[in-house]
Amino acid sequence: MIEKVLPLVTLEDKEDAKIIGELLIKNGFNSAEVTYRTGAATDVIKILSKLKNFSVGAGTITSLEQMNEAIDAGAEFIITPGINIPVIEESINRNIDVYPGVVTPSEIEVCRKYGLNTLKLFPCGVFGGIDLLKSYQGPYYDFNFIPTGGVNLNNAEEFLGLKNVVSIGGSFILNYEYIKNKDWVSLDNHLKKISDKLYKYF
Repeated sequence: MIEKVLPLVTLEDKEDAKIIGELLIKNGFNSAEVTYRTGAATDVIKILSKLKNFSVGAGTITSLEQMNEAIDAGAEFIITPGINIPVIEESINRNIDVYPGVVTPSEIEVCRKYGLNTLKLFPCGVFGGIDLLKSYQGPYYDFNFIPTGGVNLNNAEEFLGLKNVVSIGGSFILNYEYIKNKDWVSLDNHLKKISDKLYKYF
């Protein structure tokens, strides 16, 4: 299950996964998207999927091989950066929630064909951000979006206030400088700051 505020987790070292997951849970985050941007992604999913009451999905999925590996590791949902028909079809066949990345109306129409009405909007900021989402409220009133790319703590509430936004995704939720330095106290404080500001969406 995807929560309203979805941390994007991109780790080089799988050994950091457990403590980061525990800090996320401590501060009210109950789901995360592990991106396939490093070789550690599958192991990170395995670790996070074992945490109690925590839902983990796989993001930046670009192939069937990645998707199957992620699901076998414990991923509960799949997020793609763009339209990937083989991944969409296989996810549907396996009854796994999939959220394809879209930007244009034509891409939304492809997803409609597959009965998918909750979509990732990426890269949101580059293609209009808030204004783009507002423009889709008319013709695509029956679609919901998960904007990522260009979402930050300063504009998060504006995104979350839109009726067609069910969740926001962002790397801003985890401070990667703290992770690099294994400064878990500062990371804990950083996550608390975000959850305190966005508490009404948790």
